[in-house]
Amino acid sequence: MDCIRVRKFGLDLTRITGLNRSTVSDLIAELTELGLVHESEDSAQQGVGRPSLVVSAAKEVVSLAYSPTNESATLAAVALDGSVIGKVRRPLSGRPDPFEMARIAEAMAHKLRSQLDGEVRVSGIGATVPGPVDVRTGTVSFCEQLDWVDVEFGSYLANSLGLPAYVDNDSTVTCAAERDFGAGRMFDNSVYLFGGFGGIGGGVATTAARGDDEPAHRGDGQCTSHR
Repeated sequence: MDCIRVRKFGLDLTRITGLNRSTVSDLIAELTELGLVHESEDSAQQGVGRPSLVVSAAKEVVSLAYSPTNESATLAAVALDGSVIGKVRRPLSGRPDPFEMARIAEAMAHKLRSQLDGEVRVSGIGATVPGPVDVRTGTVSFCEQLDWVDVEFGSYLANSLGLPAYVDNDSTVTCAAERDFGAGRMFDNSVYLFGGFGGIGGGVATTAARGDDEPAHRGDGQCTSHR
């Protein structure tokens, strides 16, 4: 699904995944039945012969992307192909506690859903925070900007919205987005660095595998500014 989501493939899926054509065909049929992908003929193909099929991620299946800070909260609806089909922003004052930040996400999600097409299916919500996160549990280990320590934010979001929830470090997620859709798309390895009013962060996208015994924390090297 990642291969299809990031770029369109027809029979190249056999080369990319290493699976045979029969297996790829069965998987595409299953994904199509689930409404996650669509098949169409390659209009750019020239010459004789049967047109190749292009497999595309379904735009009617979306995830919610939530970015809370001490100044504002932003919620976007992002389709499987990476396109943003809706976004709302809410200014904040002070530092809302984690429970309140989850309730804010719920209210914003209700507003955003009212703007989307009725056929859109929301599959889950992902949140980013400027601090180290245990992605296995959705726990924010430390976030100075929000004054959070050992906050199970993923659980709060899941309970408030009734959706599967995923939480990760903001720089790590941005690095992954640049790898899949932006400046790092044509490279196997890339480094992303960010510097702003809230601090300095970064991420590394690499083809090297992480050992199973390494911790699943993201953004551990982030430096936070002191104002």
